[in-house]
Amino acid sequence: MKQLGFLKNIKFKLKQRDLAIIIALLCIAAVASWWQFMRQPSMDRIANLKTEIVSIEKDIDVANRAKRELPSLRTEIEELEQERVAFLRELPTENEVAQLVGRLRTAAASSDVLMTQVGTGANINESIQGVRPLAFNVSTLGKYPNTLAFLRQLESFQRFTKITQVGFSVDNQGDANPELSTGYDFIVYAFVGRDPGAGGTE
Repeated sequence: MKQLGFLKNIKFKLKQRDLAIIIALLCIAAVASWWQFMRQPSMDRIANLKTEIVSIEKDIDVANRAKRELPSLRTEIEELEQERVAFLRELPTENEVAQLVGRLRTAAASSDVLMTQVGTGANINESIQGVRPLAFNVSTLGKYPNTLAFLRQLESFQRFTKITQVGFSVDNQGDANPELSTGYDFIVYAFVGRDPGAGGTE
């Protein structure tokens, strides 16, 4: 009987030890679970926040640089606007474009070439606020040096014109200095807005 009591006591102690081990394992599992589900996401969130802070600081630095450069940008914009106004003021109006024909005839006479045709070309699909592009074509007849002289005078109008095509044909190829039939296609940019110095174009 004494031996049975001793065995029961040993069994009870072993059960307590097993219980302690189980409790310890459960605590370890709980700590591991806390680290996995609570601590690690928090650390990841902290890392993401640090990355966002660095990005925001870079954006702030860019904004500060832009703020410092703003006065010079405003000055540059004002200068460009002044150049635009000056350019628009030099363009002929639609009424003044008619005077261009007279200038072309004068240039042809001074270059000793015969202006055989003056006409308008197809509509130009260019969208420029306050400016209307007008297509023209001119044909002349003259010697080679005279034709080049007229072409140079036409190019001198480049402030408000753009030559798009020049075509030559020789009437008498056997002549050392033959007559050239020349066709010129060009665009005249006419100002159709209100006074650019009074607040822009329409």
